[in-house]
Amino acid sequence: MTLDERLARIECLLAVLLERQTVKDFYEIEEFAKLVGKSCFTCREWCRNGRILALKKQSGRGAHFAWVISHDELLRYQREGLRRTGMTVKIDQRVVSTAREDTSVIHGQAQ
Repeated sequence: MTLDERLARIECLLAVLLERQTVKDFYEIEEFAKLVGKSCFTCREWCRNGRILALKKQSGRGAHFAWVISHDELLRYQREGLRRTGMTVKIDQRVVSTAREDTSVIHGQAQ
């Protein structure tokens, strides 16, 4: 096999891999943890402490909510790292504090 044939084969395989890759709007903790190479516990703590901007959604487990992280936040984390604690973030024209005590918007109870 010549070098040009091998290069063409590699390019075809790369095209197939890129087609398989899907970009999601939101990632669950397990998916996010795998993408960033951290444990699920660590990522949940980052969410809880406001180090990663995350939202809570119904999880199908009764009153228990699950953290979800947007694709934009994944890209921001990969570029910049963790947020400082106590920051405020603008979401859908609302200013949200990432401090632990202000969770009303995260839980969907904001006006």
